[in-house]
Amino acid sequence: MIIIPPDKTQDRYTTTTLNDQDVPHESQSLPGPPPAIPKRPNQRNRKRRIRIAACAVVLISLVVVFHSVKYVVHPEMIRHKTKKLFHRPHKPHFNPYTLQTIEKKFLTVPNNESAIAASRKYAGVPHLAGSERDLETARMFLDHFQSELGIAKPEDEPLFDAGSRQSQRAIRGTTTVPRRISKPIAWIDTYYPVLNTGLERKVEILGDDGDVEWSADLEEDQDFADPDAAQYHDAIPAWHGLSKDGDVTGPIIYVKYGRKRDFDSLQESGVDFKGTIALVRYGGVFRGLKVKAAQEAGCIGILIYSDPHDDGAVTVENGYEAWPHGPARNPSSVQRGSVQFISSYPGDPTTPGYPSYKNATRIESTSIPSIPSLPISWNTAKRLLSELGDDLKSKSRIRLLNKVDDKVTPIYNTMAIIPGIVSEQAVIVGNHRDAWVRTPGRTVKR
Repeated sequence: MIIIPPDKTQDRYTTTTLNDQDVPHESQSLPGPPPAIPKRPNQRNRKRRIRIAACAVVLISLVVVFHSVKYVVHPEMIRHKTKKLFHRPHKPHFNPYTLQTIEKKFLTVPNNESAIAASRKYAGVPHLAGSERDLETARMFLDHFQSELGIAKPEDEPLFDAGSRQSQRAIRGTTTVPRRISKPIAWIDTYYPVLNTGLERKVEILGDDGDVEWSADLEEDQDFADPDAAQYHDAIPAWHGLSKDGDVTGPIIYVKYGRKRDFDSLQESGVDFKGTIALVRYGGVFRGLKVKAAQEAGCIGILIYSDPHDDGAVTVENGYEAWPHGPARNPSSVQRGSVQFISSYPGDPTTPGYPSYKNATRIESTSIPSIPSLPISWNTAKRLLSELGDDLKSKSRIRLLNKVDDKVTPIYNTMAIIPGIVSEQAVIVGNHRDAWVRTPGRTVKR
C-alpha cells in the first residue's frame, strides 16, 4: 500500500489506498507536490511604513532649517561652538607681581586731575532735573558711553519714552535666550514725574499794623572770589522740592531739629503749635520728616536753616574764614532739597509703585506736605531767633510765602547695557545725574 499526498479535493488528513493495478509503471512519474501559492503583500503595513518615512523626512528638514536660520541670525554662535570644540582654554598662571601692578593702576583712577576735570565737565553749569541743561548732560553721558564702549552712533538719536517699544526692547534684549543683544548699547529714557519749581518766596517780619518791618534776603551772596559760584548764585531759587504752595502768617516757634520727639516734648510742656510757623535746624532726621512732624503737630508752615554749631570746630566763631576765603560755612548758604515723605514711598508722588510713563494713571499724592516750607540761611535764622521770647515763641508775626509751579516734567535717564556671561541675571549700577545748582551729583562724587 502506498500513501500519496491528497489533491485539492481531498481532506488534508485523508489517505488513498491503491491496488496493484493502480501502481504506475517505471516509465510513469509519480505526481509531485502541488505548486506553492504566491503570498500577496500586506497593503496596510506597506502604507504605514511609507507614512512613517515621510514624517521622518519632514522632521529632519525642519530641524535643518531651524538651525540654519539660527546661525544666520546669530553667527557668533558658530564661533562660540567652534571655539568650544577646538579651542583648549588656557589656565592663567597666578603672578602676584602682576596683581600688584594691576592694583596700583586701579588706584590711579581717578586721580586728582581727572576728578577735577570730570567735575568741571559735568557740573560746570546748573542742570536742574527737567531743564534743558539736564537734557544736555544726558546727551553728554550718552556720548561718553558710546565712545568708551565702542557703540556706533545711529543716525537717529536714541531718545525714547520710557516704557515705549524701543525702550523695552533694549532693556529686555539682554535677558532673553538666545540673547537678542550681544554687544553694548546705550540710549536715553524719558520719564514724566510730577515736579515743582520755585517761583516766589518771602520771609517777612510784620508789625502790629501788618506792615513789613523786615524782609529776608533769601538768595545766597555773590562773592567773586569763587567766580563760578558767583556767576550762578541766583540761577536756581532756594526752595524745597515738592513743597506745598502757600502764603501763611503766624508766630514762629523754635523746635530744635524738628524731630517728632522735639515736637512731642514741647507739647508735653504745654506748648500749642496751632497756627504757628516752626523754625528748625537741619540735621538729626531727613528734612521731609521735619515737615511731616510740623504739620502733624498743627503748624501752618516751617522754616529750616543750616546752623554752624553743627559744623564742629570749623566755624567763623573759632577763627576760620567763611567760604570762599576759608573752609567755614558761608552764613548766606542755603541747603536745597526735597521734602517728600520718602519713608512713605519714594519716587513720583502721583505714581506710587509703578513708573512715571507718559500715559501713566496718576493719583492724589499722600507723600507730599500739606503746609508750605522754605530753606533759609544762618543769616536769616539769626534775625528770626532774635524775635523769640522766653517761651520759644515770637511775639511778632512772621509771613512765609512759597509759590511753586507743580506740573508733569520730563526728565532724562541715560542708560547703557553691557551684556555679560549669564544672560538670565543682571547687575544694576546707577545714581542720579541732575543737581539743584552746579553740584556734580553722585555720578562724579562716586
